[in-house]
Amino acid sequence: MHFHLSKPVHGWREFAGEVAIIVLGVGIALGAEQVIEAAHWNHVVEAESQALGREVQEDRGTLMVRVMMQPCVDRRLAELAEVFRRHDAGQPLGLIAPIGRPTIFTGSKSALEMATADQSLSHMSLVRKQAIFSAYASYDTFIPIAFEERSGWRALQALDHVATLDATDWRDLRKAYDAVVDNNVSMEANLRSEQDGQWLAPFKPFPKPDLARYAKLLRSLPYVQKLCRPALKPRPGTR
Repeated sequence: MHFHLSKPVHGWREFAGEVAIIVLGVGIALGAEQVIEAAHWNHVVEAESQALGREVQEDRGTLMVRVMMQPCVDRRLAELAEVFRRHDAGQPLGLIAPIGRPTIFTGSKSALEMATADQSLSHMSLVRKQAIFSAYASYDTFIPIAFEERSGWRALQALDHVATLDATDWRDLRKAYDAVVDNNVSMEANLRSEQDGQWLAPFKPFPKPDLARYAKLLRSLPYVQKLCRPALKPRPGTR
């Protein structure tokens, strides 16, 4: 029986050459893996960044909807102030149409949750992450006030059935009106422009939403249509 022994390495130079070949091979393999991983993350981050941009754009649209309704809200609040004045003075209220109310178009955070879960958000630049989180924070500040405002307007719709109201109802209506006025002051003050400190300011780095689409949706909502129509009988001599 013959045993074939592996040939010994002859000298340190040959040994070092073989080690260098091994190291080079490992380095090439690791480098290729890093290139593939970097290409993967570039693709994922780009896709997630676009999804986040679209979601922030829609969230911005929810704020812009409230801006669009501001003239109707101001006009209706002025009419309601006159209704309460007439009620306190024992005069005919002159209500000829439903009160209506503003609406809320809520946004989403699904893209943010996905980008956080798959860690693509952590691969984005610091500037991009700051812009994204600032926009979401602004939306989070706006939305609770919007829901509170909607609740107050829903209470005010009891004036659509004014003949059934008693003293307790009128007291509750006064509270709802005061709360809605406070909400409106906050909305009007913080949605006035895109200057720093305003709720719309963090959205400036992102594309503007299709406002024509939102306007069309608003015009299709019955309670917004009611809000934007006069609710009081015109005074004599006016149109």
